[in-house]
Amino acid sequence: MTDLKGVPDETFHLVHTGGGVGCWISDLHKYYAEAARILKREGLFIVNEFHPFGVLFSNEEPWPLQDYSNRGPFTYTSNEGFQGTEHHWTVADRIQTLLDVGCDLVRVEEHDGTPADCEPNSSEQSLGNEQEQADGPRVPRYLLTIARKSADRGK
Repeated sequence: MTDLKGVPDETFHLVHTGGGVGCWISDLHKYYAEAARILKREGLFIVNEFHPFGVLFSNEEPWPLQDYSNRGPFTYTSNEGFQGTEHHWTVADRIQTLLDVGCDLVRVEEHDGTPADCEPNSSEQSLGNEQEQADGPRVPRYLLTIARKSADRGK
């Protein structure tokens, strides 16, 4: 969802997105700009998405499956017969877009486990991830970026 016209400017102290929705966003700048618009000054924008390296490798093939810089769009048909379109946003795309929409980078982390493993002091541990990737290339599964809306944004 990139159309949040019904939400007033500077409404929230925190905006979070993640869980793999980023690949379905065709206009990353518009998506992040809407999040920044509804954030209060100095509010946090947390993005916890699948790492873009994850689409490059599988456990069956030891080499990249596609060109990292190819952003798509990629069309596919699901097992249920539904047509879909996905986009591949690089690490640089994600970070630069945060900066472009008026946020300052606070933290960037890469993680192998479940989304809960990306949270500081999490007691939940990933199960089986090491075995799942044991025969394939070891690449991070999640990219966590935390940005703060600039205090002077919109002044």
